[in-house]
Amino acid sequence: MVGGSKFILLDEPTAGMDLSARRKMWDMLKKYKHDRIISLTTHYMDEADILGDRIGIMAHGRIMCLGRSLFLKNKFGVGYRLSMVKKEKEPNTVVEGFLREQLGDEVTRLSEVSSEIQFQIPKHLSPKFKTFFEVFDQKIEKLGITSYGISVTTLEEVFLKVGHGIKDEKEEEVKHGVDVSAKELDKYDTFSIATAPRRWALVAFIE
Repeated sequence: MVGGSKFILLDEPTAGMDLSARRKMWDMLKKYKHDRIISLTTHYMDEADILGDRIGIMAHGRIMCLGRSLFLKNKFGVGYRLSMVKKEKEPNTVVEGFLREQLGDEVTRLSEVSSEIQFQIPKHLSPKFKTFFEVFDQKIEKLGITSYGISVTTLEEVFLKVGHGIKDEKEEEVKHGVDVSAKELDKYDTFSIATAPRRWALVAFIE
């Protein structure tokens, strides 16, 4: 960076760093990224999400998909995660039935530990959210819930889904992102890179 290079390759630059040093590295990369392209490989999902203007996921030495973080989450995400805090630590037998009644039987319980319970909601059910949350807010006390929050698919979930055989499961969904030529990539306003012979990797492009 000191030499003014326009294209920089970084291979897991924050590996082994503590959280404070890693954050300073992120700030430095964001500060000096202007007028250059940085290709960064990492196994930290949050690092790729924060730094990467475009993110490529590699599996078995091949680029499986490439795009912006939001694009990848929308295309390969499993939906939404609804997290709730219960009034009591005992198992809640009411809220799951309420969710299925309001949203559908595709709602899945992910975990219930101590006073927290989490559910996974498929993304195609999102049109029901407006009505659901209005009713939920009215009945939250009766359901034994004190607070809740909802979040979209994390990049880690996308990474695991793509890496564990999404090509076999939904090959058509990733066809445009697998081994495409530089000319085809140009249509998506992105970059083409040579794939490295590593089994797992995240490649973050910082513009």
